[in-house]
Amino acid sequence: MEQDIRWIQRFDNFKRAFTLLREVLLSTDDITALQSIVKEGIIQRFEYTY
Repeated sequence: MEQDIRWIQRFDNFKRAFTLLREVLLSTDDITALQSIVKEGIIQRFEYTY
């Protein structure tokens, strides 16, 4: 049963990441989307180094 929950959580994370990627690729003129992806990158870099 726990494997099913983890699979669902991983798929939800993938869907969120894919949605963010699509937003950035489709709205390159939108400065808010670019700022959002930069923030996400900074957070990700911190997570990897921590």
